[in-house]
Amino acid sequence: MVPTRSPFPPPPEVRNLLGALWAFGFVVMLLGAAPALGVVVVARFALLCGLGAALSTALWVLVARARGGPPVVGVALLSLGALAALAVQVGADLLSAWLALNLFDAEVVRSQIVSSRPAAALTMRLIAETGVVLYIGLFGVFAIAAASLLSLAEARERDRQLAEAHAAADRAQLAALRLQLGPHFLFNTLNAIGALVATGRPAEAEAMIDRLSDVLRASLAPGPETLVPLRDELASTRAYLEIEAVRFRDRMTVAYDCPPDLEGALTPGFLLQPLVENAVKYAVAPALRPVCIRVSARRDGEDLVLAVEDDGAGEAPATAGGTGLGLRNVRDRLALLFGPRGRLDAGPVAGGFRVEARQPLAFAPERVREAVP
Repeated sequence: MVPTRSPFPPPPEVRNLLGALWAFGFVVMLLGAAPALGVVVVARFALLCGLGAALSTALWVLVARARGGPPVVGVALLSLGALAALAVQVGADLLSAWLALNLFDAEVVRSQIVSSRPAAALTMRLIAETGVVLYIGLFGVFAIAAASLLSLAEARERDRQLAEAHAAADRAQLAALRLQLGPHFLFNTLNAIGALVATGRPAEAEAMIDRLSDVLRASLAPGPETLVPLRDELASTRAYLEIEAVRFRDRMTVAYDCPPDLEGALTPGFLLQPLVENAVKYAVAPALRPVCIRVSARRDGEDLVLAVEDDGAGEAPATAGGTGLGLRNVRDRLALLFGPRGRLDAGPVAGGFRVEARQPLAFAPERVREAVP
């Protein structure tokens, strides 16, 4: 896999490597020329090291652009690139020495090489009069280190893409969980509105439509992973329960218990709605007596605990003929958003049924409050 970022400019670790290598080369050159140092010699070495850094950068770009192909191609390009950079560097060394000697009369290394083999004489002259040995070492170290850094960059890119893929999958799953709840709630509410109209209760039907618009606005505005202030979540829950109050009249009462200091706590949007819907469906609807639903929030150490409790028959949705979809979806959302710290506990209590949603306690800054409609 080729890194998606451009190979130029090089990443910080490559720039640091370039600087360290060629600074080391510059110091070695100065030490080798002492005590015949002068302005021209120092300037010449500085230019040569600058050229070496530029050639090394070009070598990085070449190999980075070719990454992702067959390994043999990458090795060949790295080797040929390093040889080409070495040839250019040695040529620049010879040219700069000639210019320093003829234009500025600077002292440079001159040698007399005697050999019956021209190739051997040329090799010895390059070793004696240029920094070819140093250049081989610098370009070789850079090529090996650059290959390692490029592999590390690819590994980081794969990790980043994998993390993005997991995040996208989580967002899709969260969206699916919310979409499973919406049609069921909307179907029940529209049926109730139709029943009110059919029985000649238009004012109550109109009030239910107003509350329905509030609930739909709360359910559709934030994304599935969006956290909203608890005050807004309670407002949408109140709107939903007011819809059900029109249906059940005196058979349902609702109590709220939320300390003022927790109203700005963050919670997933539309989290409480399926919990109170279960309470209405499995506690209020089958009862022949008034049932009270209590919605509460409390702080438990570093956690926020939201609870929905009723004093109905105390049956779980699955045992009361339901599918348990609402509880399962809330449990999955909490796990996706908060990991092990997000959990849902549900079960019968003395005189009813209680559901607790636990999550890390965090508070909304002012800009979050202003962003929520």
